[in-house]
Amino acid sequence: MEEYSSYKYLKKLSADTLSFAYLGKISDDMITSSVNLLEENISQDSSLKKSHRKLSFLIVESFQNVLRYGNLDKKLDFEYKKEMFFVNHTSCYVNICSVNLIQNTKIEYVRERICTINSLDNKALTQLYKDVLTNEEFTQAGGAGLGFIEMVRKTKHKISFDFVKINEEYSYIYMLVLFTSKSATPEQLECKNIDLEWFKEFHSYVNDDGISIIYKGNMYPQIVEPVLSLVTENTHSDNLDIQQVTFDLMLETLQNIQLNLEENLDDNQITISVKHENDKYDLSISKFIANTISEKIENEFKEVNCSSPDELQQRYEELASPKHATNIETMLKLVITEFAIETKNKFKYQFSPADENKTIQSIKVEF
Repeated sequence: MEEYSSYKYLKKLSADTLSFAYLGKISDDMITSSVNLLEENISQDSSLKKSHRKLSFLIVESFQNVLRYGNLDKKLDFEYKKEMFFVNHTSCYVNICSVNLIQNTKIEYVRERICTINSLDNKALTQLYKDVLTNEEFTQAGGAGLGFIEMVRKTKHKISFDFVKINEEYSYIYMLVLFTSKSATPEQLECKNIDLEWFKEFHSYVNDDGISIIYKGNMYPQIVEPVLSLVTENTHSDNLDIQQVTFDLMLETLQNIQLNLEENLDDNQITISVKHENDKYDLSISKFIANTISEKIENEFKEVNCSSPDELQQRYEELASPKHATNIETMLKLVITEFAIETKNKFKYQFSPADENKTIQSIKVEF
């Protein structure tokens, strides 16, 4: 059986309550959408809620590092792995990671500055912060200035970093900033966490897999807009309305969650992935649904999947007519039908057993 990307990363990142990997186009709008997506999850997590502003700063600063190093002045004439931003939350730890290209001529300066920052206690860091405010030369050299100092001050952890040479002119700079929840229990602190070597391997893995975006986290109505923005910014189709297709997928997911609650299954975790390989895009989403409703939902997909365009349009008009009750099940049928119409029935789906209570539903659109 074919393994969809969203399903694969749902399993690979199963220990994470939140994972976000981004290897797409980097812009101010993209940073805003990504931060909004992550902030919604952070604000809903009781263990992180009080650290909301601190984590938002760390996320923005790490994104700025990707933007700062990624915007090189000249076009590169060699193949390299995409720059990447990654956040995950597991147990009591939040890891904020980035990898960028850096010119080899800047490496020693950046290495020296980060090592200096890492070696200082909080009092010395505060003094250095004040000194940097009046030292323009320091902040202009590769970005190893106020942002790095604040990262160490706010997390009380050293910045993990390493350089991996690409050629005589460029290298990758890998960084990991660790944040530990103030409410962490001794048992949580004993839990295994990722490190820089894991991130290096993951960076290679997702690059080889053609990934642009992975989001594994909770599904809230508030994340629909940032997800739409990120997906449409990093895909293109002459035949499909990608924004509408993505919206239908998100709406179908929200309705599934509502049905889950009616079946006493309180699980709103989803995984979304976007791939880009050989000039083709692959958008997929996986989520948990209650076993008691999985067969009913699978039958809906089977029905629309074997329907002609005229039959789909007739089905849609009938479901949308006033004579139909507007309950969750009817709305789910309606959005599945609209999704089939929008994708011209060019989608795939799978229902995979998870445990005695849950099934993993996965949907994929290729374009």
